[in-house]
Amino acid sequence: MKKILLFLMAISFTGGFHPLSSAAPSLTSIFINELHYENTGTDTGEAIEIAGPVGTNLAGWSIVLYNGANSETYDTDALSGTIPDLCDGFGVITLNYPQDGLQNGSPDGIALVNSSSTVIQFLSYEGSFTAANGPANGMTSTDISVTESTSTPVGDSLQLTGTGTQYEDFTWASSSPETFGDCNTDQTFTGSGDTPPTINNTAPEDTETGIAVDFTISISFDEDVTVIGSWFTFICNVTGVHTATITGGPQDFTINPDVDFNPRETCTLTVDKNQVEDQDGTPDNMVADYTFAFSTGHWVINEIYSDPADGLSGDANGDGIRDASQDEFLEIVNYTGATVDISNWVISDETTARHIFPPDTLVPDSCPILIFGGGTPTGLFGNAIVHTASTGQLNLANSGDTVAMDNGILSQASYIYGVEGNNNVSLTRDPDITGSEPLVAHHTATGSGGTLFSPGKKSMGQTFQNVICPSTTFKKAEQPVLWLVWK
Repeated sequence: MKKILLFLMAISFTGGFHPLSSAAPSLTSIFINELHYENTGTDTGEAIEIAGPVGTNLAGWSIVLYNGANSETYDTDALSGTIPDLCDGFGVITLNYPQDGLQNGSPDGIALVNSSSTVIQFLSYEGSFTAANGPANGMTSTDISVTESTSTPVGDSLQLTGTGTQYEDFTWASSSPETFGDCNTDQTFTGSGDTPPTINNTAPEDTETGIAVDFTISISFDEDVTVIGSWFTFICNVTGVHTATITGGPQDFTINPDVDFNPRETCTLTVDKNQVEDQDGTPDNMVADYTFAFSTGHWVINEIYSDPADGLSGDANGDGIRDASQDEFLEIVNYTGATVDISNWVISDETTARHIFPPDTLVPDSCPILIFGGGTPTGLFGNAIVHTASTGQLNLANSGDTVAMDNGILSQASYIYGVEGNNNVSLTRDPDITGSEPLVAHHTATGSGGTLFSPGKKSMGQTFQNVICPSTTFKKAEQPVLWLVWK
């Protein structure tokens, strides 16, 4: 609508300004959010948009239009309806106007009035002025400081941008393509309202290592959620896709895999954003998929003694006799995080199988298991479980060999050594369990005091962890067995 100029010779007041019914709130949660009043050619698509928290009933509210030329009202339009959930707990309602329904400024104003006749906002464009009548009588408008003109493209509007929940959090931006009836471009509502669900924490945490092979996974959301169908995918690089039994909810869930993990593998779990929705207000899905990964613990070949020293200094099994074959040993530590039944598992070298673990061989987490070549191991050997090779010997090559432990399907631990095994001293990790490869000569390991070996104990002479391992058992060599080993 083109400017209507009213020239008044005189204005007389008989009762002064009309007082406001109450003061407007200091922070404005319901506000004018978008405006279009002028464009190139014939004005079209003129509108005013109101934003506020979802569920707000605008019955009794109104928009009052002011002509800045005479500071008086020229139109009053009732608002109605309930604000829908369009913008994460907030929404908008649009009041559309006919061609030239909104005046073109220099300046003009808009008052947002609630159902109690309180002026919530008195905004203007292309300048400011003081209202001479109506609900904003005596109030000075706030200029939004951006304008439209006869060069504004058809389909543009003036919009609030920024992040927040109150009018004061946002800033008016120059004209851009209109978004009436939807969230504004570059505007984000946060901090309150109905926000999408997110994952607070998981166990294991992302990138966590040393997870037990029988670990039960937990996922905690920041609010009550409904999970739908196959709401996650779970795959490990050795054991493949996992199914699981799911319990708990609606906020904290446990996922118990139907099959244990394999030691020394990496697993990845991804929660599908489209299959998780919150239970408050309008259901919201997660904004993005959530992925976390972890790796399981493993068996550690911690010490290898392939070349017993001459004399009693090489008597590793403690039976009072130095024997080049019987005093050889392997020390392997359960670092999987769980008790593991290793019945029928096989120890082999590069040539053939050397030992098979008998039935009911249970190894608790953090316990070492010690396999001597033979003899009668004598002593406590820390808290280790002690066996002698079921084939009668380990027969480890002094100048280099491959030692391995497998469960009949997959290798669980292996190590390759070279000529360093031919020095009358064991090879050990430094530090124990977590030390990197290659293994070092025992007498050079940190805290070893120059000792040649430490079967069943750490290189410093300490036991492995503060755990109770099964009673030490000695397994004598049994009848020869034909072993088939796949390499």
